[in-house]
Amino acid sequence: MKTRMLVAAGLVLAWAGAVHAEVTLRLDLPLGRGAYQTNEFIDLAVVRASTGEALAAGTLGLKVTGTDGSAMGFVFPARAVAAADGGAQAVEHLRLNGWLLRPGAYTVEVACDGATARADFDVYPHVRRSTYKLIHWGGSRNDQMAAEGDDGMGFNLAWGETGEESIASGQDVMGSCVMGGCHQHDCKTSNDWSDPNVYIGAIQRGLDRAFSFRTMPNAIGAHLHDEPGLTWLNHPYLKGEDGKPLWTAHDIAFQRAAFQRVFGEEMPWFDKVDTTTPEGLAQWRQVCEFKLGLMDAFWKASRHALERLKPGYLAVTQSQYGWTAYHDGYYFNVVRSMPVVSGHGGYNDFWLRNFNPSFFLEFALPRQLDKPTWYLPEWYAMTPAAFSGEHNLSFITGVQGLATPPGLNAKSEAAPGITASNRLFARLGTIFAKPQYTRQDLAILYSKSNIEYQHGGSTQPGALAMAYLATRLTQYPVSVVLDEDILDGTLAAGHKAVLLTGLVYLDPAVVAALEAFAQQGGAVLVTADCKVKVAGATGLDVMPEALWKKAQEELKAVPAEPKEKRQEATAKTNSFRAVMEYAAPLAKALKTALPAKGVRPAFASNVETVCAGRQVRGEIEYIFAVNFTPEPGYSIAAHGYGVPAAAKATLGLPDDGRPIHEVAVGAPVAFQKQGQSQVATVEFGPGQMLMFARPARPVGGVQVGTPVINQDFTREGEPPIRLELAATLVDTQNRLLAGAAPLEVTVTDPLGVVRYSLYRATDNGVCALTLPLAANDAAGNWTVSVKELLTGKTGSATVAYRPSPQCGALAGAVRRAIYFEADKANVYTFFRNHRQIGIVAGTTPDSQAAAQRLAELVKPYNVTATLVPLDQASQPRPLTDEEAKTWCGTATAGDLDANARKNPVLAGYNLPQPTVLLGNPQDNPLIKRLLDAKVLPYKPTADFPGRGRGMVAWNLMTLGHDVEVIACIANDTDGLNEAVGTLFALGIGLDPLTPFALPASSSVTPASQAAKR
Repeated sequence: MKTRMLVAAGLVLAWAGAVHAEVTLRLDLPLGRGAYQTNEFIDLAVVRASTGEALAAGTLGLKVTGTDGSAMGFVFPARAVAAADGGAQAVEHLRLNGWLLRPGAYTVEVACDGATARADFDVYPHVRRSTYKLIHWGGSRNDQMAAEGDDGMGFNLAWGETGEESIASGQDVMGSCVMGGCHQHDCKTSNDWSDPNVYIGAIQRGLDRAFSFRTMPNAIGAHLHDEPGLTWLNHPYLKGEDGKPLWTAHDIAFQRAAFQRVFGEEMPWFDKVDTTTPEGLAQWRQVCEFKLGLMDAFWKASRHALERLKPGYLAVTQSQYGWTAYHDGYYFNVVRSMPVVSGHGGYNDFWLRNFNPSFFLEFALPRQLDKPTWYLPEWYAMTPAAFSGEHNLSFITGVQGLATPPGLNAKSEAAPGITASNRLFARLGTIFAKPQYTRQDLAILYSKSNIEYQHGGSTQPGALAMAYLATRLTQYPVSVVLDEDILDGTLAAGHKAVLLTGLVYLDPAVVAALEAFAQQGGAVLVTADCKVKVAGATGLDVMPEALWKKAQEELKAVPAEPKEKRQEATAKTNSFRAVMEYAAPLAKALKTALPAKGVRPAFASNVETVCAGRQVRGEIEYIFAVNFTPEPGYSIAAHGYGVPAAAKATLGLPDDGRPIHEVAVGAPVAFQKQGQSQVATVEFGPGQMLMFARPARPVGGVQVGTPVINQDFTREGEPPIRLELAATLVDTQNRLLAGAAPLEVTVTDPLGVVRYSLYRATDNGVCALTLPLAANDAAGNWTVSVKELLTGKTGSATVAYRPSPQCGALAGAVRRAIYFEADKANVYTFFRNHRQIGIVAGTTPDSQAAAQRLAELVKPYNVTATLVPLDQASQPRPLTDEEAKTWCGTATAGDLDANARKNPVLAGYNLPQPTVLLGNPQDNPLIKRLLDAKVLPYKPTADFPGRGRGMVAWNLMTLGHDVEVIACIANDTDGLNEAVGTLFALGIGLDPLTPFALPASSSVTPASQAAKR
């Protein structure tokens, strides 16, 4: 987005005030962009300058005009400034409240002293069309983002590009892997996440990168790392079969040191523990559970740091891929401290092929069902149908967002499938906005005690894979349960049956709880490979992995040459169709055993390759049917992946009197009663999903209450003008249908312009929304239309809006030093939390004097400030040889040599306590480092913050591990005094009566036509 600017001298506007000495006027946009959103303040810097003469006091006029016919005018006082150094200069910092501006294209013009200046900018809505997260991980950049956003491929969240173009595309941003990637930091196995030198350094890097885009109004958080896990190293003394040191996840020195600190005793050595004894198992469990806390602790520290960047900032990482990696720190608690669970497959290039993504997803979900989950199912190039099929299989689990991998974009073969999936999930995924996962009738146990008993190994995942695929072939949705779910009553409260497979051991308490579950009517099914005996259980005479293992042994016997034959045999053995055949015996056994126990599938199907999903939201049950039929043969040409094919299937749903509405395709499906079922024959496209809504009673429609518009310019939060609306889903008797139903909400202004076009959902039958309106929105009757997407019925209501002819809240002047609004709370916390601080002044006498002043100011508030010499603070932090081995940071990841240890950018600056920096980039190298790192909210220049003006900027960790600083930046004595005074006021909690100085007068002419960009 290019910002157009005009500087003029000597021009007179009717609203510009009196003409004084010849003055030049310049209007800058300090955030450095021309695109803004309706959820931010728009900074303006008005630079008044004269040559040789003083600036007289007067008025500063501000006019904002939109291409929609709206116009807003404001008048501010302009202060007198004495001439100095051959002229006079004054910089006025103004702010427009984006919450009060209607989306559109604007010209802002300022006038003072007979001069004018102008700039153009655009305002875009911040309210996303859908609550469902449609993520492009590492997506396109720059102007290509427009093709991917809301009006293109349908993405609403970009993990990668964070630039200005994202605003116009309608996408939020989070960056991607801002800490790095690989299992260990920067792919170095010596960097273990239990080592504070490593994880604090990773947080430092993540913060540095996140600081660089936090002022973006659509920056909702930061995506931190890909697949992190505790390390593997050569064992200190154990040898492998080849006589070389054993490569292992156990007895890692960093972890042993941490264990010693926590428990005051040495961690038991791996080979000295006998888990076949109760004592040994208890010892090993202590070790394992301690290690499980290490990754959680790292993410807890990460979230704590990242959330300080601005309110609501989300810290997100990748965790679901590692669900089997128990000894690498992965269990249900791995990201328990994070606000969102996120991860990726388990892609289709191995194991369960087409079902690998959803398999990994569902086994990573247990005990974290109270928070949103965003998931990346695919990685590789594929056909549109293949992409849609895998996305559909993950969607039916009820997660809150799905991602697309980096290499797939508008020019990819898969693009039509990506776009279609995004648009479908945007419309219907809103029912999952509130995490409320359905406990399925059938559960599968993934056991922690079984892993611990096996002392470093786990044979269960292979059996779990076959069991999962068997349930896909028999139309049984499943939930995954853990030992803790059995012990705390979750199994008994929420499930009818549980499948045990691949188990060598279970804790006696878990066995007892399973036996009680069976005695109380629950079904416990046990496959033949289990060595655990559970009284009351039903045995299944199937070894789930038998055919898989047999095929792998036969593959080993295939000669390596000719290579083509070997490759063909490998592809066939590991193909999707072959894997389905391996799971068939268990599928057959389940198809008999479960109905015998009264556990029915989600629906009946005469075609086994239709997967079932089931999600219950209050009084509405959703049944999903996904066609995963592969093309005939073993897909050898596709390297084993099952290429989707069309299928014709007859489906049967229970005939219990509830309606059936197909809502994915939108076309009625003709169900007919046959016995106790409602039956329909369906023609599925390749990878296609159908979604059947079954409300408890017939849908009567949607009722929309009379909307309310509240205008309250006294609100310091957002938004000052609010359209509040409510819609309810009712049955044919006008009774509330208390469920989650997808809705399409449209808000149209009196000009016929659609102000909001949204997909939302009812929560327990009610949808209540608060939407911001603008001071310059059109006057007249507004229409709110709500369409429920189960049967297509619509309700509407109108409300009159009379914009205020005056709105001083739309524009304001910054009274003293400028700062990024999110830093206000951090500055206050800085002085409340730290009793001992340092002050590092620049080289000028102005900075030295300001440092003395600040030290005296904070002394009565129990804050002792030490003046630290600049040459001392500019030195690198001293590191021991041991620390240097694994010292990580923004630009390093361990192995710091002698030269690197002399570089404060790598080792960190010598700042052992929280510090205030005074000066500017020219006289204080620490401030220059903040500027070079691009972590300052505004870029200091010769004219910014301006002559006699100051700037305050908070930062965490750019200058070193856990180093918190506040920079007071100015170019002269008056500016430093303003910055220090503002800092002091913020630090002790002194707030002005209004956030900004209100204009002396204001006027608003509302929009009269559709905006033109």
